[in-house]
Amino acid sequence: MVGQVMLFHIVLLSWPIIHTVALGGAIAKPGCPSDCGNNVSIPFPFGIGAGCYVDEWFEIVCNNSANRPFLKRTNLEVLNLYTSDYTTSSSGQISSSKLKVRYPISFQNCTGKESHKPDLNLTGSPFMFSVTDNIFTAVSCDVHATISSSNVEGAEISAGCKSISSNSTNNNNSSCNGLNCCQTTIHSFVETFTTTFETTGTDRDKACKYAFVVDQNWFGSSNTI
Repeated sequence: MVGQVMLFHIVLLSWPIIHTVALGGAIAKPGCPSDCGNNVSIPFPFGIGAGCYVDEWFEIVCNNSANRPFLKRTNLEVLNLYTSDYTTSSSGQISSSKLKVRYPISFQNCTGKESHKPDLNLTGSPFMFSVTDNIFTAVSCDVHATISSSNVEGAEISAGCKSISSNSTNNNNSSCNGLNCCQTTIHSFVETFTTTFETTGTDRDKACKYAFVVDQNWFGSSNTI
């Protein structure tokens, strides 16, 4: 998996059914804008403008130069909203509403870029990182990366992965099979996380490396890292 380092990858956030109003209609509150001028619809409980959203976490602002919607509290670009998906459990139907956003990646020792580790804390918000849709991925030769997260109960949990160094030119974005790329799942109910690159004491420590939480469906699409 080679190519140009991007600043953002796609993650999915979820929120509980208590915040999901008028799921079947998936429309904006009457009298409120339904989008920012592009193809991303903004249904209630999200909204653009005063009185159009359920609370400040659901306020959307528009980037007028590019007609792109952003969550005001987090400054994350909104790519899509899914407000009517359900799963069935023994206790009945449960909302699996999701918000697709662009999220910054962590990178280190990359030419022309200062090392960067994004910091987003969703504590106190209705959102959390979707455990069923996202996966933690690290990319580099012989990279060892750790994701440390905090869940809604305040518990600290860590997980990591390590890639195998390969000179193969066949690596692409269709999969992450452990060669110059590794993956691990994220934990349930994660509200914040940090990424750490482990050192090996070799020249490979100086290699460009990056890690990110990303929508699992990103792999196999025509994207570059």
